[in-house]
Amino acid sequence: MRTSPGVTLGALTAVLVSCHGPAREPAPPRRAAPITPPVATPVAAMAGPSEPVPRGPLPADVRPTHETLELDIDPDRDRLRGTADIAIHLDRPRDHLWIHGRGLAVSAATIAPGGGPASGAAVEARWEEVDPIGVARVSWPSAISGDAVLHLVFDAAYDDQLVGAYRVTTSSGRAVFSKFEAIYARRAFPCFDEPSFKVPFDIAITAPTADAVIGNMPVAGESPVGTARKRVQFQTTPPLPSYLVAFAVGPFDTRGAALAPGALRPVALPIGTHTIYARYIDANGVASPVYSQTFRVDPIAITVQQPPADFSTGKRSALFTVGVRNGDLAEIWTFKYSVDSPALDHSTSGSVMTAVTLEDVKPGAHTLYIQATRDQTAGQPPTTPVVEYPFTIN
Repeated sequence: MRTSPGVTLGALTAVLVSCHGPAREPAPPRRAAPITPPVATPVAAMAGPSEPVPRGPLPADVRPTHETLELDIDPDRDRLRGTADIAIHLDRPRDHLWIHGRGLAVSAATIAPGGGPASGAAVEARWEEVDPIGVARVSWPSAISGDAVLHLVFDAAYDDQLVGAYRVTTSSGRAVFSKFEAIYARRAFPCFDEPSFKVPFDIAITAPTADAVIGNMPVAGESPVGTARKRVQFQTTPPLPSYLVAFAVGPFDTRGAALAPGALRPVALPIGTHTIYARYIDANGVASPVYSQTFRVDPIAITVQQPPADFSTGKRSALFTVGVRNGDLAEIWTFKYSVDSPALDHSTSGSVMTAVTLEDVKPGAHTLYIQATRDQTAGQPPTTPVVEYPFTIN
């Protein structure tokens, strides 16, 4: 078995605030999709060894359908460890496939046709990183097609370029964060790191007991591992591209507060259009005219920050915090969004309040279009109207 070279990594400063509810019982396991058995096909139809390394999109005849990640993250260690079980479908017989992984040290790899390793049919495979952008070739002795499960054992250093899985040092201790948009998930775990591949993820993180473990899905269950560690299992995500996977591990504070009604606003304003009227009285007791300003309270509250431009590329980004007004923290919401067009062709899922990052935004005036839908498992899913939020990138 060969392993891919590692990468040298460092630290980054970040701030994260999260609320954690009490741990809940693990969600019932997902029902497996029907398995398509391996298919015998003439050798002439196989993808041969002369297939060039894909330096653009990966071949479309291999598709991921689900990924399970078991991550072991200790901010005091220099590397994260993990296993990835990726369910795939091969449209034609292959004795290799292309996948993404940059700087990962893969210590074991197998592929199991049909039902996965439990079927007893797993064969040893070989991982080889073949392109500096993070394309890897996984090969095995005999061609297979149909459904299969790729199993990979790996570890990776924390990244030093503000992306991937990176580590920072805070006044309370070290912490690990992720930043995978646009193509940086491959630096933390093996995956099909393209937006066109959207699959459900099952993610569990083992970490020190004293550290908070945060993801972009609610916690399904938590259990002790020995005397000083814990395993946190998150609920299955909706189908997501790999760049929307998110996690953080560290000594975070959890704080919450309810704002009491103020003298000027004794009750919360309802969603809709409102007008505020005001006037002032000057030092001579003369009253000004009455001024008015019309404003809207939208069903989705939005704030935006503009981080510094990327030091290596000069590209600008926008970080939005979005939240559904009057939403329940226990519910899962899907936020569909787009920029300068009402297409709503991007999406992310999370709790009632989540983050949306736009990469490579040109300077100037823009409009974010966004809509939220509650997970259908919570009942009849209400969908908010589309909210238009103007913003400017300097």
